[in-house]
Amino acid sequence: QRVRHRVSREAVADLCCGHGLVGMLFGLLERKVERVYLVDLKFPASSLKLQEALCELGPWLGPKVTRLERSVKGVAPLLPQGAGVVAVHACGARTDWSLHAARALGGPLAVMPCCYAQQAYKGPESLRRHLGAGLSIDIQRTYDLEALGYQVSWQEVPPEVTPMNRVLSASPPRPSQRS
Repeated sequence: QRVRHRVSREAVADLCCGHGLVGMLFGLLERKVERVYLVDLKFPASSLKLQEALCELGPWLGPKVTRLERSVKGVAPLLPQGAGVVAVHACGARTDWSLHAARALGGPLAVMPCCYAQQAYKGPESLRRHLGAGLSIDIQRTYDLEALGYQVSWQEVPPEVTPMNRVLSASPPRPSQRS
């Protein structure tokens, strides 16, 4: 709900999606979303049961969903240009792979990072030491996106929902701003 209007496009890719709930909700609730790509290494059997239940609510969902059982790393060539990208709890480098895919597609993105890999942080050690790895890495991700012309915002979901509750969302630069 916090990012759906920012990320909704004709195509939305839910990366490291697990069951694919977030992507399926885009396909179910957002009229302009005509295709949903669910990408993960392996889908749990309950993912198909979830899709069946959601299709009872909205039969239009089924034909929209494409499942790609593969790594998120390097997935961009398999997705349509301009697609919105979401990644909820993409562990460690998978968040960075999701950001890379969104940049390659030129679309908007929303990620909820988790499981921060300290080696991913390339900024000042003093920031990591005083702010912690997670916050320092997300600050670096924000700098990197803004350097490419993205407009970035930070939000949080209630910590009762998840302790890894920071949401980074970004809109791509307008075509006249791209280098």
